[in-house]
Amino acid sequence: MPPLPPAFDSETTQLVASVRRRQIDLTEVQIPRLQKCSGPLSLQQKLSAELREDMDTLARQIESLDVMVDDQKGQRNRTELRSVIEELKDNLARLRKDYRTAMLTSKRTIDSSSLSNRNELLASVEKNRDVRDVNEKATEDAVMKANNDVTEALQRTLGLMQGELERSVLATQMLDSSIVTLRATSSTHDMLSSAMDTSKQLITALQKADWIDRLIIFFGLGVFFLVTIFILKQRIVDRSVRLAFWWTRFLPSGKPPSIPASFSSVASSTLETATITSSIAATATTSLVSIVSPSASLFAVETDESSAVPDSSTILVSVVTSDTPVGSPVDAFGVTEFALTESTSAPLESVVLDVHNEL
Repeated sequence: MPPLPPAFDSETTQLVASVRRRQIDLTEVQIPRLQKCSGPLSLQQKLSAELREDMDTLARQIESLDVMVDDQKGQRNRTELRSVIEELKDNLARLRKDYRTAMLTSKRTIDSSSLSNRNELLASVEKNRDVRDVNEKATEDAVMKANNDVTEALQRTLGLMQGELERSVLATQMLDSSIVTLRATSSTHDMLSSAMDTSKQLITALQKADWIDRLIIFFGLGVFFLVTIFILKQRIVDRSVRLAFWWTRFLPSGKPPSIPASFSSVASSTLETATITSSIAATATTSLVSIVSPSASLFAVETDESSAVPDSSTILVSVVTSDTPVGSPVDAFGVTEFALTESTSAPLESVVLDVHNEL
């Protein structure tokens, strides 16, 4: 695949095309015309002046191309332009050499023509003088014209150089302002980056605190609901169960409870008091004794006798405890009752001890 052609800017491309056209004109038109010139001398000088002017213009254009090398975009374009400039310089050197060769050839031709015409010139002095005056005048006119052309060319070159200098100064100023703008932009970017990092840290901390607050709120709501459910259970369910099974406190327990031995004297005195009272009254008399112990907050012993005979007694022990289970024979106020029946053969102390052990 052939390489892609270089992509120069429009000004450079036009200048390269102009230089090539001028070289072709010099090589194919002006140098052969000068080489074939056989006189007069003024014509030779005119052709020589035009050829020198075109070659000087060509040299200036090549120098302008050399200045534009650094303005090209891309290393490949700069390298291609340098190679083109080297080729143009070689062509210019060859043109200068061809120009000198053409001048020498033209001079020899003119000299030979002058030598052949010398006799004719000597034949008529007046004619020769007039011709010489005309030739000198034409020569002077050609020299003046060449001087004017060179002056104009120098003025154009000076204008081009001034324009290039102004553009260079303007480009330098724009480059300085661009550098200042880039520095300000870089500083602003650094500040924005720092602000973004700080904002990211703050947002992360706020998100973490938000999750912690949510967990605390959910935990508090869970505790609140659990406490509410527990309170509703204690206030509604447990109390409803106790009210529904209030009749179970009148049922006898499967195992007769016992009374602690430390309270045997109190129970004996209570039994004696109940016996005396029952002997006086016809109906049953109830005696309540309240005793505080580590295992029960309150218990009472009730004795019911239908007769004054102490050989057989029925003891009803009511104990208020803090850990009475649900479903046991408990009344609405948490009092557990035990119905005991002891014969006269069993001492009351053992009954009290059994109640204490049962608690």
